[in-house]
Amino acid sequence: MKTKLLLLAAFLGAAGWAQAQTINWGSTASTTFAGNQSYLSDGSAMPDGFNFQLGWFDGATPGFSLGDPLTWADAWTAVDTTAFNYPSGIVGFSFQDSFNSVAALEGRQGYILGLDVPSLNDSPGEALLITSAGWVFPNISSPSSNDWTVANATTAIWGSIDTNIAAAGGEIAGGGTYTDDKAADTYHLQTAALSPVAPLPEPAAGFLALLAGGLAIFRRRR
Repeated sequence: MKTKLLLLAAFLGAAGWAQAQTINWGSTASTTFAGNQSYLSDGSAMPDGFNFQLGWFDGATPGFSLGDPLTWADAWTAVDTTAFNYPSGIVGFSFQDSFNSVAALEGRQGYILGLDVPSLNDSPGEALLITSAGWVFPNISSPSSNDWTVANATTAIWGSIDTNIAAAGGEIAGGGTYTDDKAADTYHLQTAALSPVAPLPEPAAGFLALLAGGLAIFRRRR
């Protein structure tokens, strides 16, 4: 099993950095709500140092299923990493970073993955995995900026987010288990436990095509 970093020179050397599309990724600006409203599955506040990665999945990896976290490690490639920090040294965000995309990534579906350990190889117990139809690594021929944040995510594969934050109605939930579900509260994001792995409902065929043969879940919690 391996979690790969596209920052490896062998991969990026051929891609070049002459032109780039900057992807600004991370949380919603925390100035829009009061206090740390990011939680673990047991309802406790997310601790500083919780790991977040920007990356993509290779859907052709044998045995890979987007709905089964036990199959993620071999298929996942992280291109950028950062850590949760509240209150953040980056004003207004609890986690945020910028990544200059390269030609080799063009057209790949992007995801934000949160883990309570440094990598998928380290037996994570908590995870958040989110994406959006618009999070596709761009063509770098026309340099510009792209914002991929919790606020504009449209799909939660694992864990849950609230894109509305300040009021009810913005929750998007995926798979996983919780011992203290924050769905009824004002919150920003909540990871879900990875053990035991909770079964996921069958996805719509349209999402299979949209996310390169993977499983995407929209599930509203009661």
